[in-house]
Amino acid sequence: MMFFSDDAGWLWRRALIVGVVSLATALAAAEVTVRLARQDLERRLNTDAALRAAMLGNELERHRSLPFVLAHDAEIRNALRTANTPAESEETFEGLSERFERFAQHAGAATVYLLEVSGRTLAASNWRTDTSFVGENYSFRPYYRDAMKNGAAELFTLGTVSRVPGLYLARRIDSSGAGEPVPVGVIVVKVEFDELEAQWRSSGDGAYVTDERGVVLITNRPEWRFTTTRPLSQRDQAALSSPEQLGLDGPVPPFPTTPSSSLIGADHDAGKPGWTVHVLRDARKELATARLSGAAIGGFGGALLSLAVLVAHAIRAREKTMAARREAARQELEAQVNLRTRELKETNQRLIQEVDERTRAEATLHALQDELVQANKLAVLGQISAGVAHEINQPVAAIRSYVDNARAFLERAQPSRAAANLSAIASLTERIGTITHELLTFSRKSSGTPQQMRVDDAIAGALLLMRTRFRALGIKHVRNGESGLQVIAERARLEQVLVNLLQNAADALEGIRDAKVSIDVRANSDDVTIEIADNGPGVAPEALEGLFTPFATSKPKGLGLGLVISRDILAEFGGRLEHLKHVQPGASFLLTLRRAND
Repeated sequence: MMFFSDDAGWLWRRALIVGVVSLATALAAAEVTVRLARQDLERRLNTDAALRAAMLGNELERHRSLPFVLAHDAEIRNALRTANTPAESEETFEGLSERFERFAQHAGAATVYLLEVSGRTLAASNWRTDTSFVGENYSFRPYYRDAMKNGAAELFTLGTVSRVPGLYLARRIDSSGAGEPVPVGVIVVKVEFDELEAQWRSSGDGAYVTDERGVVLITNRPEWRFTTTRPLSQRDQAALSSPEQLGLDGPVPPFPTTPSSSLIGADHDAGKPGWTVHVLRDARKELATARLSGAAIGGFGGALLSLAVLVAHAIRAREKTMAARREAARQELEAQVNLRTRELKETNQRLIQEVDERTRAEATLHALQDELVQANKLAVLGQISAGVAHEINQPVAAIRSYVDNARAFLERAQPSRAAANLSAIASLTERIGTITHELLTFSRKSSGTPQQMRVDDAIAGALLLMRTRFRALGIKHVRNGESGLQVIAERARLEQVLVNLLQNAADALEGIRDAKVSIDVRANSDDVTIEIADNGPGVAPEALEGLFTPFATSKPKGLGLGLVISRDILAEFGGRLEHLKHVQPGASFLLTLRRAND
């Protein structure tokens, strides 16, 4: 009887050890798993915030180019000259309103409108609606005053009539005649962010953009808009209610989300001074799942380890008397294993669901990357638009001169000489058509489906777009190698890659004497290679390691996405992009594409 009592006490002490060890390992494993899960979530949210900031920055850059292009439009400048001639101006500005309407639909802008120097609206894209801006005076708006004073201005505010928030981009239009330029009007483009907010909404996370005062301007949660993430002074509250600022109906309420241990956030500078992109996720479910998984695995492992040690010790100490107890321990262990197995199956099922959610998130990310490729293309187009406009203005001026000459020859009854002038006009219009067709082809959002195409077409298109900048910088370009080769690609995207590389070469060659860019095309039975090289300073050694890393750039205003996007585009074609290390000065990049069967 005494022996049995001693044996029972031994079992109780060992069971207590097993429980304590299992509990300790479960708690430790749970905390480690939660910490690792939180770190992983923070890394993913930081990446997500950076991508959203890049998307917003590219969206802003794309729309900033619109008022710049319109401010230099000859038709708009000519229309402003007739603003004080009612008989001529009414038909002129109605035609401009129709043009603005088409332009806004094509460019994705909410409203495009033209103000004369007094602030009165002469033409607007919403001229057909009940809330038309035509005839309204917006001289009280800060963007009008700042544009008239500084040449350009931006303001995020509510519409005075629509009450829909948006970013107003304004640019002053100066006279282009002889003498000192005189302001003659202001072109304004209003940008709304409904599509961007809808894309952000699909991820499930809270996303919002704040200004320098902490006021939420853009968000995928409507209830967060026009709240403040930090206390505002009475002066700021009054300013935000003023029509010259946001024009809110009352004081700005505080941000509705309260901090908690399960609320994880990340932020990143946006593409506008003072603006910050924030991403917020309620991670209670993920952290609870991680805690449960860690506790189950840790407890199960601790129990197994403790039981194994105790069972081995019991076998050695009481071999003859513990046969029955070993069987009981085995049965107990089997029951625990079955229980833990069921828990692990449930945990595994939850992990599978999380993998499915991550797969859907990656699909969303792929769609965002496609939009980023298009945003990069439009940003490049904005950079070269001034040069292309100059390229078009020269033949337009020549056409005007030829028209005047032809009219004079016809009045003098010299039809043969007039016909020669008309032939020259036809040649110039064909040149303008070639340039505008290339611009439309380049800016159009491509299908992304690779197919058989000519390498020469993409190279010619890229050189046409870069011709003005090369000429302005004194850069000579040489085309070497084979012609007439066919590859598997998509022209618009391949042309985007070539323009990105030629832009980089032009940036590197700025200020270099005898600047030169060479394009060498070679082929073998399977591949076609295009080598683009320049005689500039080359890539700095410290930049080589992160050359194809997102957001790594040596340019003061660069986003560090051009080479990354170019590499991904070629990968979609089954090709690759690599940097070549040469002894001679300069940088060299090699594009490899699959050769099409001739």
